Formats: sequence, structure tokens, C-alpha cells
Amino acid sequence: MVVAAVAIPQCVIFLAIFAAAKFIFPLTTPDMIADFKACGGFLLLATGFRIAKIHNFPVADMIPAMVLVMPVSWFWGMWWCRCCKKSGCEKVHYSKFKVSKAILGSLFMSR
Repeated sequence: MVVAAVAIPQCVIFLAIFAAAKFIFPLTTPDMIADFKACGGFLLLATGFRIAKIHNFPVADMIPAMVLVMPVSWFWGMWWCRCCKKSGCEKVHYSKFKVSKAILGSLFMSR
């Protein structure tokens, strides 16, 4: 009975994440999604190594990377764009972040 009770908080947490996705997705860029998928791929690879008993990676300690990869990717992109803007090659990199610039640009970008 106790094991079945775990499903209740798990359902609440997953529904909260599902609801938050509606607000988070418009703030993402294709590069952020690619970084998130790459991070998940590394976790999957580490899990495979652990299951196959090739190497015992601490997969549970790597899970916070899935939370941190999106903000780190966004800040890295904004920093890179700011450097490119100064050097004059902004059209190559800056166009990838139109969504983020439109929504949060005035908060982090100074002109």
C-alpha cells in the first residue's frame, strides 16, 4: 500500500512540470533544446554503462544537470551574442536568439 501511495506526489510533480512547460517552451531556442537533448543523451549513455556493468557512473548525481542545462545554455548564448555584437559578426549568431531577445532582451541586454 505504501508503494502505491508514492504515485500521488509523483503525479502532482509531473503535472506541475507539464503545466510549467507551457510557459517555459516559448522562452527556449533551438540551441537550448539541442543542449537539453545532449545532456539527456549523456545521462542515457551513463545509465547504459551502469546497466551493462561497464562502469558504475553516479547517474543520480547527474540528474541536476537536466535542470541546469537550459539556463546555462541561455546565458552562454546571450554572452556569446554580446561578444559577437561588439566584434561585428552579430548576424551570424544573434539571429538564433530572437525569441529570447524579444521576451527577455530588455532585462539582460543593454544598448
